[in-house]
Amino acid sequence: MQCGKCGTTNRGGMKFCEECGARLLLPCPGCGEPTLAGKKFCGECGTPLITPSAAPQTPDARLQTLNSSRLRTADSGPIIYTPPHLANRILSGRTALEGERKIVTVLFADIKGSMDIMEGLDPEEAKGLVDPCLHLMMNAVHRLEGTVNRLLGDGIMALFGAPLALEDHPQRALYAALLLHEAGNRYAAELLERHGISLQIRVGINTGEVVVRTISNELYMDYSAVGHVVGQAARMEALATPGSTLVTTHTHRLAQDWFRFTARGSVKVKGVREQIEVHELLGLGAPRSRLAVRAVHGLSPFIGRNRELTHLHEIAALVSNGRGQAVSLVGEAGVGKSRLLEELKPTLRARGYLLIEGAAFAYGKTRAYLPLIEMLKRYCQISDQDDPKTYREKLGSRLAAVDMSLADCVPVFLELLGVDSGEPDVTGLSAEVRLQKILNGIKRLIAAESRRQPVALLIEDLQWLDARSLEFLHALTTSLSALPVLLLVSYRPGNSYPWEDQSFAHRLQLAPLQRQASKSLFAALVGTDPAVVRLAPIVSEQSSGNPFFLEEIVQSLIETGILVGRPGAYTLAQSLSEWVLPASVQGLLASRLDHLPPPLKVLLQTAAVIGREFPRTLLARVAGWSEADLDQALSVLQTREFLYETAVYPDAIFTFKHALTQEVAYQGLLQERRAALHATVGAAVEALYADKLLEQVTLLAYHYSRSTNTDKALYYLHFAGLRAFDLYADTDALHFWGEHLRLLTTLPPGTQRDRQEVRTRLHLMNVLSRQSSDDGPTRAQFEAAEAACQRLPDACLLAELHATLAVAYVLWGRPQPGLTHAGTAKQLAYALNDVHLQVMTHGPLAHLLWIAGRFSEGLQIAEEGLDLLQRHGLLHEQTGFVAYPYLQCLAIAGACWGFLGSFDQGLTALHEAATSAQRHGNRSAQTLSRWGLALLYALRGETSVALCEAENALAVMQEVGSTTGVLLAGGVWEHLTMVAGTSTAQSAPLPPMPWLTQTWHERR
Repeated sequence: MQCGKCGTTNRGGMKFCEECGARLLLPCPGCGEPTLAGKKFCGECGTPLITPSAAPQTPDARLQTLNSSRLRTADSGPIIYTPPHLANRILSGRTALEGERKIVTVLFADIKGSMDIMEGLDPEEAKGLVDPCLHLMMNAVHRLEGTVNRLLGDGIMALFGAPLALEDHPQRALYAALLLHEAGNRYAAELLERHGISLQIRVGINTGEVVVRTISNELYMDYSAVGHVVGQAARMEALATPGSTLVTTHTHRLAQDWFRFTARGSVKVKGVREQIEVHELLGLGAPRSRLAVRAVHGLSPFIGRNRELTHLHEIAALVSNGRGQAVSLVGEAGVGKSRLLEELKPTLRARGYLLIEGAAFAYGKTRAYLPLIEMLKRYCQISDQDDPKTYREKLGSRLAAVDMSLADCVPVFLELLGVDSGEPDVTGLSAEVRLQKILNGIKRLIAAESRRQPVALLIEDLQWLDARSLEFLHALTTSLSALPVLLLVSYRPGNSYPWEDQSFAHRLQLAPLQRQASKSLFAALVGTDPAVVRLAPIVSEQSSGNPFFLEEIVQSLIETGILVGRPGAYTLAQSLSEWVLPASVQGLLASRLDHLPPPLKVLLQTAAVIGREFPRTLLARVAGWSEADLDQALSVLQTREFLYETAVYPDAIFTFKHALTQEVAYQGLLQERRAALHATVGAAVEALYADKLLEQVTLLAYHYSRSTNTDKALYYLHFAGLRAFDLYADTDALHFWGEHLRLLTTLPPGTQRDRQEVRTRLHLMNVLSRQSSDDGPTRAQFEAAEAACQRLPDACLLAELHATLAVAYVLWGRPQPGLTHAGTAKQLAYALNDVHLQVMTHGPLAHLLWIAGRFSEGLQIAEEGLDLLQRHGLLHEQTGFVAYPYLQCLAIAGACWGFLGSFDQGLTALHEAATSAQRHGNRSAQTLSRWGLALLYALRGETSVALCEAENALAVMQEVGSTTGVLLAGGVWEHLTMVAGTSTAQSAPLPPMPWLTQTWHERR
């Protein structure tokens, strides 16, 4: 009889599962409803469950028993054949699972030879032979918490990782494939013996992304594959020979350290450009923890945990002196619990400890005693390839070597290991009595070993421990303090155990690595190449001090070709923008999210849309929760270490503990849902901060640009770009105006779009020109804007466009092409009789003439500009250029006067321009004025004053981060240090500018 909880096949007549102890439920042959074993009638439809003439089942009868009504009613959907505990989890969390992106592993399995079985048989009889095999397939899937999404005639399609996320979904799919083949082979042997029919199963597996859209009451799941994840799995199944499992390179890459494979070459898959590498699954690799897998490739340096290691050494010393201790290492996944244990083991061995190691697994809660079984096998050096006789011999000899009185434990231990002991006194025991004998036997064994040497029981991932194994640990701790035994367990936050409040118990909470320790670990992994070192803050921020996350990110950077080289000596080969979140980290975090109660998961995803950091009031408004409910939910999320509070006044501010958790929660949402939430957040920000919107433009631009409200997105992106430009946050300004330009392309073509496009490209030209001396990107924007101007047509915009490019040539110190554009802009402005345009053109033209050494012409244009500004009352005109027109014309006039010999007049004008620029906060005009002052003082022989002014100009440009500003100011500073005889190769920030050197020598 199949156990509905763990999937184990139990002997006939059993009322409780022999594997997990759950009450057995038998499907009614009439209606398919679960019924209790031993009952006479179905409580739903009244169908008799036990006939008076019941007799021992023959093999044929057993086959018919397997052919339950579950498959005959499969049209009712997967709910019929999904174990209740899985169905309940899916349906109870359906609202949080629907509309999500999931990384999954897809498994296809079918019966090769099913048509031969069908041939010549009555359809019902043939179905009675095929259906039991389908049951075995489904049991293997369900045992590993996969879901059978479709029955495909003579096969199944199953998903691991959807709708419920599983951090180890590739491994589970492969374990299921092995179980499936094992069970299928046993059934095939019986079928061959009874009916002379041959049957074999073939399996195909692939890993990729799917979008879970809806989940029906019958568990039908509507999903969309991203790429060819499902098709490639089906293709693997079609290529597999009977009795084999083929996997794609995507699955192989994630599971190669846990299983044995052999390469089968590459194949062409329809719809996929490149050929797919194929691997055949051969079997299990050596049993390994995640750390053991990493150790194969070399453990990372032990960094940042010396205090905890010292504490463990002190506890081990207590145990060596006969005082048993229990230690709990508590920390989130990947924080370094296993690495700390690995570092402790050499010390324990050196002190003569016997180490008995075990681990619980994510799929192990439904498999009773699994960690104890693995520990006992490892202790007795029993392998899965050993036959029952070898099991008995190894077990017996190991126990006899410890204590002859342990001989009576051999039969119960054999039963625990799944081997028939041949002892009627043991096999006939009830499950509860057998459990007590097993637990007492293991306690006696540990006590006997502890009389010979100290014993350390190391058990990892206790959060996945099954109930029976947990009972054993609890029983062991009742006598622990009197034995030289160290019980060292590790688990994730949110769990606690009964023995932890005892005097001999210790709880060590592992916090994330400090920032410096994270940087040290990163450097140890990748080396000290300057370009790579610059990635350290980014990787540290993404990993949030979690060593596993950091190592997986580094590995992902290596696998994607962003980093090339060898361990400890990598170089940067590509932009970091090409990097994507490692599937291993994504699966682990997605699994954590799916284990949250559905309302909390939805709330956390809503918070993820707001950002890494979010105010409590904003989340309350967006989520629509009451204050009491929200406070309770936030408290739970803090306890489970998803969030932490970073401020309490004037509003509580919460932050995601890991940037990657926020990313996974956010990326899991479908784009439509994300867009809707972004719009909701934008509206909430507008309502909550109506009197402070200027401070929120960046946030509003971010949210509305990710919503479907294009008008508001364009509005706030424009102001966010202006604000970033004024603050010299050029990277941000480029982003905002780049987004603005992208959204404009979604609008219908026409005059309004063209006009906005020109304006946006003008802004981009201003940013690009002061960020780099390369004129390519700026000219590209100019040419695109010029084409839009011609489509309009609009001479005013065209004049402004030429003036803007002229300003760029000013910054680059290239007067000849700049004069052409400045002249064109001036001609258009005067032809249009547009005073504001005229004002815009004088400053750049005068500046370019001064750079060209045409000081008289430059002075004339500058004075004309000053007169124009004064006559029309435009002294405070702001045009969006790097300097206000009045300040630029005044500074250039002063510089030209000085270079023409009128030093006093020039210095007066420049001092006035510098003072006014500082008062108005115009950094560019301030730099230009200080720059001019430095040159004039130097020409007058006052070198020390000149150097001081040049240093001031350079400091302003360095402070705001203007690349071209630093070039200009730095060039002046370097030239003056050369004149003063203080220049050195080490002190020179930049080489002198040729045009300045030439002009200087001409005037001297």
